[in-house]
Amino acid sequence: MEQQTFSDFCELCKSGISRKHSSEVLQKIQTSDCWFHPGTEMPHERVASLYRFRLNNVDRANDKRVEFIRDFEEAVLAIENSSAELIGIATIYFDEVSFIVFYEVTENKILGILKSRKVDIAPRPDGYPELKYDFEKDPYFQKYAKGVSVK
Repeated sequence: MEQQTFSDFCELCKSGISRKHSSEVLQKIQTSDCWFHPGTEMPHERVASLYRFRLNNVDRANDKRVEFIRDFEEAVLAIENSSAELIGIATIYFDEVSFIVFYEVTENKILGILKSRKVDIAPRPDGYPELKYDFEKDPYFQKYAKGVSVK
């Protein structure tokens, strides 16, 4: 399996421009810094099962992310109804928001996009390190500034 490139990801979003959040992803790519992770490609059954399990374990009664849960439900249904053998999952992070994109690998078709807003974490007690992921140390993440690779 060949990993998806950033260029492939942008083309995927352009071809799926009618999908919810696609135009927002493209707009942010053109105007912001981001960290892109090409993700993985997995068998359809595995992705469908994994994300159905995750969705079933969301505490809907206490979770305030109504739109996120609705998008999650739609993405899982689209994955389950897909006839593709392989489903791709790619992620892109911006300062205040991130997106997980599910797509059919062979057809290069978006099945769903999950949007998450950055959550402010309560201040840590003295002596505890700040909870922050260091993308620069992860060799799988690629940095882009307004759509141009930053090395």
